[in-house]
Amino acid sequence: MNETLTVLSERVDDIPLLLAQMARMGVQPLLDTHFPTHGNWQGLSLGWVTVIWLTHILSQADHRLNPVEPWAEKRLHTLRGGTSQPLHPLDVSDDRLALVGTCFCLLLPPCLRAAASQVRIGPSLRPACGPRASLS
Repeated sequence: MNETLTVLSERVDDIPLLLAQMARMGVQPLLDTHFPTHGNWQGLSLGWVTVIWLTHILSQADHRLNPVEPWAEKRLHTLRGGTSQPLHPLDVSDDRLALVGTCFCLLLPPCLRAAASQVRIGPSLRPACGPRASLS
């Protein structure tokens, strides 16, 4: 009868609703189908990383890359439960999110793609994925 009870408390907010809506829309499988990742990509797929990032953007009204990792770290149980994925904070690091953003730049029209390629997102970040079909 001398068992120690450990209680974890974390803010849930609107995260379950956002995750359920994105699951209903099929965001993760759609992205994983059309944006295959490089063989060295480890951890969550591009689709899951994007879903977590969109959840952060919509929940916190903040589109910046740098606060996502600490935000996810504070909500690991909620995010793992809502996605049924083995999420780790490094899965949504700013480097990983920058790679996701680079992949999405491929969706831009050629004139905007040229302008977006001039923006430096890191010293040696290169696209980790590419569309299966030509976007031109």
